Amino acid sequence: MGDRRTILQRWVKGHDGNPGNEAADSLARQATTLKVVGPEPIVPIPFSVTDSPLCRACMEKNETPTHVMLECTGVTEQREIYLGSPATIPEILSNLGGMLGFWNELGWLE
Repeated sequence: MGDRRTILQRWVKGHDGNPGNEAADSLARQATTLKVVGPEPIVPIPFSVTDSPLCRACMEKNETPTHVMLECTGVTEQREIYLGSPATIPEILSNLGGMLGFWNELGWLE
């Protein structure tokens, strides 16, 4: 992250007293106790509103964390700038600043 990025983390109390938000919070807390099932690592990807599972950058394969971060030809240049030439997901996750910069560059951190 170095001298290009500053991250400020603050706790802001929210959802106080709103029945719908309180219910959402309760469900979210329950979800943290569930076992994760699936082939992909859990990496937040803000998917666009679309019926297609295809990658927005290349439209060739399904948009999964592994595809976008390691394989997608549509984001090769951005991936190399922020992540170099990663070979594995753990390698990418060890470079949090690069990963966040990559997603921000793509405009997918909204």
